[in-house]
Amino acid sequence: MDSMTLFLEATGFPAARFNANDLTRCPTQQIGHLSSKLYQDICQIVPKKVIKVMLIEHSPRMYSIVVPGTPDFWIVGPFGINLSDQSFAGHYLIALSQNRATINISYDRLKYLVTLLGNLTDTPDNFDLKQIFDSRLKCPINDFEILAVKSFEHGTHVSYDFERAISLAIETGSVREVPKYLTSLIRSGRIGKLSDEGDLRSIKNWGIIGISVFIRSAIRGGVDPDQGYSLNDQYVRKLDQLTSTEAVIHYIFNCVIELAETVNHLYVSDLSHPVRQIYETILNDPISLKTISDYAASVQLSLRYLASLFNKEVGVSIINFRTLVRIQHAIQMLTTTDQSITEIATNLNFSDQPYFTRVFSKIVAHSPGEVRRHPNLANNWHLQNFLKA
Repeated sequence: MDSMTLFLEATGFPAARFNANDLTRCPTQQIGHLSSKLYQDICQIVPKKVIKVMLIEHSPRMYSIVVPGTPDFWIVGPFGINLSDQSFAGHYLIALSQNRATINISYDRLKYLVTLLGNLTDTPDNFDLKQIFDSRLKCPINDFEILAVKSFEHGTHVSYDFERAISLAIETGSVREVPKYLTSLIRSGRIGKLSDEGDLRSIKNWGIIGISVFIRSAIRGGVDPDQGYSLNDQYVRKLDQLTSTEAVIHYIFNCVIELAETVNHLYVSDLSHPVRQIYETILNDPISLKTISDYAASVQLSLRYLASLFNKEVGVSIINFRTLVRIQHAIQMLTTTDQSITEIATNLNFSDQPYFTRVFSKIVAHSPGEVRRHPNLANNWHLQNFLKA
């Protein structure tokens, strides 16, 4: 194993290796949990021939490093950058993506890392750190969001509605929904003070409680109980070893997404490839206005054959499945946001609010207004109850 791979695996930094001669620019190796699509997007601005260490600025608080090699090169990062400015005093900056959290480092550590990675490669002797920073490439990525997490000194206990929204996303294997509601929870300041030993102990205790709750959600989603409780022990032991609030939040974030991925795998493992592709496409993007013909074209099947195959394997039609996923989103939005029922109907691409109310009431057995006033009415509603066992 080469020195770069050894270094990256030892540090746990997210990274992807590319072959400079591969015109498709697909990663040949990845370390960490960030998506290959993210790295492919970043790779578009990297020159065809990488001869020196380069820096990519995604935003003033997010950077990646391009490390040369022959014929391969690495993209290391992205890293969230903690700046010591007054506007964020007393906050912890966390870089969260749609799928995973990434690592946060200081600006000084970024400079040190650029120098260190340069020394691990065949970078020429005229290595110039200032020149690397001055000539950095620009590549905005929308996948990430930097959250300023307030101190938990005056926090309140976690809202049941947030807990229910995250649990429902795990139970249904809705991987992309988990970070959205977890991010909303973190931003809300509803993490209670659970220890007098300081913020770190408090956030660890919150994480231990949260992981236990969400393990049970995964079990309700079909994960074997023994596997679930084994994961619980593993997560808690690792969490208790962490030494910073940032690291704890990152770890909780990744654990919860991993649980949703495990449940999702259980649901789709028995589906044929084309049905699985459409199932996950709708689960991740239920507000799309694609027709069945569009879905059929994407998997190169006839409309009639795909419709029949999906119904047979999933237990409902493609359109009905998309409606059910939208209703799941609606329940979560009604209980975790202040959006009006009309706004929710519009955001979920229902033709109008009366039609949304009729569909919602038929599927949930209660109106949107009733669920907003009494969220417990939807406690037993579950997407999987409508699908083939």
